[in-house]
Amino acid sequence: MGKFAVEWAFKRAICFALCAVLAGVFAPAAAQTVGGVEAVQVGTNLEIRYTLDAPAVVSVWLSEDSGTSWTQLSTCLSGDYGKVTSAGRKVAVWDVLSCRESLVGSRLHFKVRTGKPDPCAGAERVTFDGYDYRTVAIGDQCWFAENLRSDNYRSGAAIPGNLTNSQWTATTAGAQAVCKNDPKHLSTYGRLYNWYAVNDARGLCPSGWHVPSDEEWTELTEALGGKAVAGEKMKTDSWGGSNSSGFSALPGGFRDDDYGSFGNLGYYGSWWSSSPSGSFAWARGLGSGSSDVTRNNYYVRYGFSVRCVRD
Repeated sequence: MGKFAVEWAFKRAICFALCAVLAGVFAPAAAQTVGGVEAVQVGTNLEIRYTLDAPAVVSVWLSEDSGTSWTQLSTCLSGDYGKVTSAGRKVAVWDVLSCRESLVGSRLHFKVRTGKPDPCAGAERVTFDGYDYRTVAIGDQCWFAENLRSDNYRSGAAIPGNLTNSQWTATTAGAQAVCKNDPKHLSTYGRLYNWYAVNDARGLCPSGWHVPSDEEWTELTEALGGKAVAGEKMKTDSWGGSNSSGFSALPGGFRDDDYGSFGNLGYYGSWWSSSPSGSFAWARGLGSGSSDVTRNNYYVRYGFSVRCVRD
């Protein structure tokens, strides 16, 4: 492993102390050797220079805490990164001043990795409508690791809430509720939405994200070994899961389509897809005491949890 540290000053009083570190890999089958890594200042840019023995998918990573945590660089980057189609000496150029006002310290490290890029690169946390969300990469997808809590569409228009039972069962417009109308459940379980809200053109998820389709839910469960076992990997340990996937599913219950009543809080969780099924829509469910992920179509006035997946 080659290392070096060098200090210099950019305009705007940017001072760097860098270590360029040889990389590991994302997936053994796609691994390539990365060698001769060095970081060199060229004007106000930083060049990450490295050698590939064969074509590969390349990503460049930055740590600001001596390698404890890493962030994949996905903006202000040009040159040889992403799909690199030839072997040899390569250069990825980071236009530092276009992305950062300052970058100071002796704990900065860069590394180059080969293999599939992180689908959550640049979106490790997402802020939307006043709420912060963790994200998680599962297979080739990037998911919210928490249920949606927004009471506004992406457009800024309010999603009607605080509906009575009779209003909930009669509406043909988007609506949302907190389970049992108790605000204490919002931070843990998020909101419950009818499918009219899911299907509203004003957008339920933030820009760059969307409510997953039925096919995207299937892709998720297949990445976790199939629907018969994926549930245990998706659920937290508070209701019989291992959460080995990081999906952090919780039993947020539902709101009934016929009576407007709430049920199954703490025992069952349901999540809408964006895919219609005639006058119904597809959803996924997880239950206590089961490792299975169920797939059923439900009437569109049901209130279920929502997750967002990256475009």
